[in-house]
Amino acid sequence: MRLLHATKLTVESFPTPENPVIPDYAILSHRWGNDEMSFQTMQKRTSEMEETEGFKKIKRCCQEAASVGFEYVWIDTCCIDKTDQVELTEALNSMFQWYRNAQVCYSYMFDVEFEEDPRAENSKFRSSKWFTRGWTLQELLAPQYVTFYNKDWKEVGTKSSLQELITEISGIPSQVLLMNHGGEISIAQRMSWAARRETFLEEDKAYCLLGLFGVNMPMVYGEGKNAFRRLQMEIMKISDDHSVFAWAADSPEERRGLLATSPSEFKNCSDVRRLGDSSTFAMTNKGISMKLPLIPHSKSEDGKQEIMLGVLSCQRKQGPNYPDRYPLAIYLERDTEADTNNFYRVRPGEVKELEWDISKYEQEEFHVRDLDPSRFEVSSWMQPEKEYHFYFSHPKRASQLPHLEYPEVDEAKWILSEEETKLFMGGGSGTSATMIFKGASKQVFAVSLGVHNYNVWCALTSDCKDEDIKRLAREYWEGSNNNARWDNMDRREIVLEEGEKVSLAIRKGRKGNKRAYFITISVQGDFWLDKVGPGVFPGWWTG
Repeated sequence: MRLLHATKLTVESFPTPENPVIPDYAILSHRWGNDEMSFQTMQKRTSEMEETEGFKKIKRCCQEAASVGFEYVWIDTCCIDKTDQVELTEALNSMFQWYRNAQVCYSYMFDVEFEEDPRAENSKFRSSKWFTRGWTLQELLAPQYVTFYNKDWKEVGTKSSLQELITEISGIPSQVLLMNHGGEISIAQRMSWAARRETFLEEDKAYCLLGLFGVNMPMVYGEGKNAFRRLQMEIMKISDDHSVFAWAADSPEERRGLLATSPSEFKNCSDVRRLGDSSTFAMTNKGISMKLPLIPHSKSEDGKQEIMLGVLSCQRKQGPNYPDRYPLAIYLERDTEADTNNFYRVRPGEVKELEWDISKYEQEEFHVRDLDPSRFEVSSWMQPEKEYHFYFSHPKRASQLPHLEYPEVDEAKWILSEEETKLFMGGGSGTSATMIFKGASKQVFAVSLGVHNYNVWCALTSDCKDEDIKRLAREYWEGSNNNARWDNMDRREIVLEEGEKVSLAIRKGRKGNKRAYFITISVQGDFWLDKVGPGVFPGWWTG
């Protein structure tokens, strides 16, 4: 590891042949600002760089360490060469141990601006962002001694002196904070401490937890949520703790595997503990193979779907003796399309606490399938938007459009003015709207817009009459025109009588700090615009 000399402010490497023992050091815990000093800039710093807040923070930390006799400090910004992927991976895998081995940790809170009573109800200490970040969790837990400082480097308190307050803020028991806890702490409980913490990068939600679970894994920035999946798989290799499956989802998916997608799904697991001996489990190409008691729960009317309760070897604390009669169970649905020994997790937002004797149920061996990452399911790529804003650019006489009536619906609204014509759709996927125009030949044509599977689509047709606006809108969802919504076309053309060619184009952009869709309607030939009427018809597709 590299250490920063507290008075020379030079970076040195340890161990070396000349210095085979890593010296005692202090360590800094902090949130990054905009002008942090990297390993490279620290080596080649200038007088201008020494005026930055990043350098001043490093210098002040070193002064604090030197004042009590420490010759070296470790600071993540300047003691890791982040341009070296191998070194970065090694450092992130070692970081928990580096904090654990530090003699003291200085926690710098730049959003605690003044001297205050940190225990006060509205204190800045309570609301400090330091308690909401993923990486600072291990920086709170690993060191034996932690001292907190405010923006001006005035001491606020220590982990020991503020233990009850820190427990209230973080949810971590004081026995754990002060390393006086003699029992095992379940995987679910440890995950719960990270459930409400944030990281700038999605992958760091997993990487910042490596030390808490005693695992190592390579850093693959760019893998997104797969990092947390890999973390759980690494934990499963060394632990038989069933609480890793005791999470509950916020999202309403009907089917899931046994692995959580984020630490946030463990937010209600702070009181989950292991219960007796756990059966083994392992990841296979059929999913997670395990052996649990399976209790029949319900069947579908046609008998094709069977839901069972899989009983986990974990429970919530029930009192001073923690009786063993209340284990937790998850809902499992038999995969009737495959081997009867395959299941999916269903009702993933629920974990049931059993209150009856399960001893009569024998353990059964089965597989729980996860969503197969090798499958190419493009529907999972949808990018839902809560609101869709369409802005229209019309041909001649667009400013003379009258404000006409339309059916009153909440999902879609026209906004007509001299400056612009706008269509707002707040109903999300399954909403459509239609407006009708007349060309120079007096032939009517209709412009239809909609959102299907969260994709914007458009259509042009001359097969309509003035009064057909509702029929036309409905047909895009139920009748002969329903292919338009599946095509998701954003460019259309039709030819009217007298050779008039009507073109429609949708371009995505931004307007007023919101995502917007700009609609251009253009006509080639002698054309004048006579708006017959805008109409809105919400079409909710349920097929």
